[in-house]
Amino acid sequence: MGTHFSNEHARILAIVDDSGLPYQLTPTGTVVEGAWDKALARVHRCHQAARTRSPHVITTTKGHIAVKEHFPKRMHGEK
Repeated sequence: MGTHFSNEHARILAIVDDSGLPYQLTPTGTVVEGAWDKALARVHRCHQAARTRSPHVITTTKGHIAVKEHFPKRMHGEK
């Protein structure tokens, strides 16, 4: 039987969820929307939390910076 990480994933997901930033789970990762500093700070917290359980953690990020006028206001924290 292989190693299961569902409890660890749930612990990390709670960090994302507590941020209040919009996010979406996908089959290959988690998409977090928000201001660059807030989103990256949350990614850093998740990475650090994973490091408390394993000496080897890989975190991959991709950034998409868009012109504000082209996206819904909710992505920029506006009502």
